[in-house]
Amino acid sequence: MGTAKKKIKPIDWNLELQRENVRVEWKENVADERGVVKTLCAFANDIQQVGGGRVICGLREEKNEAGEITARVVGLDEKRFKEIENKVQDICHRFVEPPLTPEIRDYPVEGDSSRRILIFEILASSQAHRYRIKGQGAQYYVRVNDKTRSADGLISRLLEQKKIWPPYLDQTHPEGAIDDIDRFALREFLGKMDLPLPLERYLDADTRLRGDVPSLVTSPPGRADHYVPRNFALLLFGREPHLFFRGAYGILSIYQGNDKASDRSRRYEIFGPIPQLIRSIVDKLQLHMGIDIDKTVDMLTGTQNRTRYSTRAIRESVVNAFVHRDYHSHEPARVVVFNDRIEITNPGGLYNGIDVEKIKTGEAHPSWRNPSLAWFMVALGFAENDGQGIKTILKATQKIAGILPEFKISADWFTIVIPAFVQKEMCRTAPSIEKESGREGLILVSIGGDSIEKQVKKSLHSLELKNPEIVVNFVYPDYVDAPSENWEKIAEKLKKDIQQVVDSPDYRRFHLFYRGPGVFAPLLGALIGPAKRLALYTYENGRYFYTYTIDRKFLKG
Repeated sequence: MGTAKKKIKPIDWNLELQRENVRVEWKENVADERGVVKTLCAFANDIQQVGGGRVICGLREEKNEAGEITARVVGLDEKRFKEIENKVQDICHRFVEPPLTPEIRDYPVEGDSSRRILIFEILASSQAHRYRIKGQGAQYYVRVNDKTRSADGLISRLLEQKKIWPPYLDQTHPEGAIDDIDRFALREFLGKMDLPLPLERYLDADTRLRGDVPSLVTSPPGRADHYVPRNFALLLFGREPHLFFRGAYGILSIYQGNDKASDRSRRYEIFGPIPQLIRSIVDKLQLHMGIDIDKTVDMLTGTQNRTRYSTRAIRESVVNAFVHRDYHSHEPARVVVFNDRIEITNPGGLYNGIDVEKIKTGEAHPSWRNPSLAWFMVALGFAENDGQGIKTILKATQKIAGILPEFKISADWFTIVIPAFVQKEMCRTAPSIEKESGREGLILVSIGGDSIEKQVKKSLHSLELKNPEIVVNFVYPDYVDAPSENWEKIAEKLKKDIQQVVDSPDYRRFHLFYRGPGVFAPLLGALIGPAKRLALYTYENGRYFYTYTIDRKFLKG
């Protein structure tokens, strides 16, 4: 398209002048037209899948008073304008393979009718375009954030994305060998699929599990007598997949709070074949998903105990993180547990132009970055069929937590945030009781963590507890790592500390704030409940809330 002759509605320069980005490149006088063409090739190749971009000629890069990069409109004179327009079009047609035809527009510079802004705009292409420069050969260019660069190590990703090469996991690794397949893992997982042939037959290049799924192994070019595993086979059944794909492992982090500023945290690095790795992470997460008490439900219904997370939603999210991730990346998949949510993140944003909003509603049409890996995970019973995983996560989380999960999506990362069920804040302060002689005592117990005194004191005002006295502050931070023979010693010391104050006539009621394993909770109730009124509190969202009262005979909601 040539230079526009009719009057065009002015562009929103307030947006265009803010900064260069993945879709916008600024040029002042265009010292070298080849730079414009390289960037147009990068926009057309669209490796970050943003839809293309535009090169704006006639903008000078400057810094404002805050030190931020901005652009000032300076424009091009008529001679330079025509020179750039004609030369860029000529290069795009003669030296770009396949040729490019950018849309060209121009705008007058306000206050100077002799100068104009020149804009080249190109949409994302279904083809991979390379630019042939004399003496340098032909190269592919891509846009990474606000920079145009030679594709180099991203060429395979670009060609896979444009469907010129097969998906990365259907290819082979140059260092992979048939002996890198773990036969025990192969038997364990393929044995569940009720296959018609002996398992060893599936390590033959001519044997497929299904017609549209590649064989587990293949022959390198020119070596029909030699087999090597495909990349997805190394991930599924390899002895050490992370040796071939540096990011093929998971990191599980647990924080005792709602952010990473927690005083205590735990971190696991988990390796192994993908099915084994997923199973290990999900098993560890079970220890941190827990239950909560829903005080909006009548106690007599027996339904006050509520699971905090949908196991199905968590499992499906973990599976998705490994099935749909980008295995070119050296970054691992990450699962982070907070008190009020679980965040699951994998490298690689949305694939193949999937609509972000449709992902959030579960309406996106299935499109797999790793189709063979996805098929195996469905066949092995790890994932939902026909792209129903996101719908399952949405529905199951809504049912448990009452709210939908949150998605955080960029060009390089995909994160799903699964909220926990949180008790509605009603009747969350301790109930008033008739006047009695004696004081009220606070019993603080922390097993497997630091003292909870600071969190309890922050909560006292909202609980309407005025000037209570801390009578027991029991802390055993190393419980989790303690051998089982020490449990009895811990329990005996805890019992002794509590009985000293429970038996005292100076106290009429106690308030128990507890953090630790469930094995000790019945002991605490049995020690105090028969003797004195006992109010129990649970920790949520940064502070403690009243849960229920034991008054010797019955629970008061």
